[in-house]
Amino acid sequence: MMSLEAILGIKNKRPSMVGAQLGVSNDAEQIVGIQLGITNRATRNYGIQLGLMNSGDESIGAQIGLLSGTEKSSRGLQAGLGAVTGSNYGVQMAFGILAQESNYGMQLGIFFAEAEKSSYGWQSALITNAQQESYGVQAGALNMANSSHGLQVGGINVSEHSSEGIQLGLFDYATESNGIQAGAINISIRKKGIQVGLVDIVAKELQGVQLGILCGANHGNYLQVGLLTFRGQGRLYSRITPGIGFHRE
Repeated sequence: MMSLEAILGIKNKRPSMVGAQLGVSNDAEQIVGIQLGITNRATRNYGIQLGLMNSGDESIGAQIGLLSGTEKSSRGLQAGLGAVTGSNYGVQMAFGILAQESNYGMQLGIFFAEAEKSSYGWQSALITNAQQESYGVQAGALNMANSSHGLQVGGINVSEHSSEGIQLGLFDYATESNGIQAGAINISIRKKGIQVGLVDIVAKELQGVQLGILCGANHGNYLQVGLLTFRGQGRLYSRITPGIGFHRE
């Protein structure tokens, strides 16, 4: 049966309800309402969770408070000291945020915002991390992704495997970069596109353009414009030139 009452006691449990849970260690299999207090839990919550240590396997609504978490999916808003979900489909705002699977929407954290699988949307914090792939925007002091498809903007941007899009920061790194790197120091192992910065380095192959104070590349077809340009291929006297450098294969 469906209960319409509010639960106020200690360690109460109802199979289903459309009310509110207030108190210490309340439990419900399904709730369509509000949870207030310390250690409230519902297998499914379709309303608002407010307080310390609220939880639920699936939350479609809002979680506001300290350490609110949903083990499988959250399809709404999470705001508090710590917000943890299995998958996030909406907005997460907290000091520290973790989506244990994927983030589909927006993560706004002060210290860190992390998706253990992939991020589809926006991540913003001091440290952002998409352990698999980032599709969208990462904005923070340190942005990390296995692969980035979109925009990384911040102090340090790292795509361990590939970057398909734009990296804007003091230090940009990608193993495989297709797009634009614009920062004080830009480093790629292989690059297709443009590097703009003080120091631009492509370790193996460049197909594109480098604009900077110091430009260095190896194999590929590229144009270099900088105070000093150097190439790892060609005759020794032609490898280092001021102003403009060319290389064709």
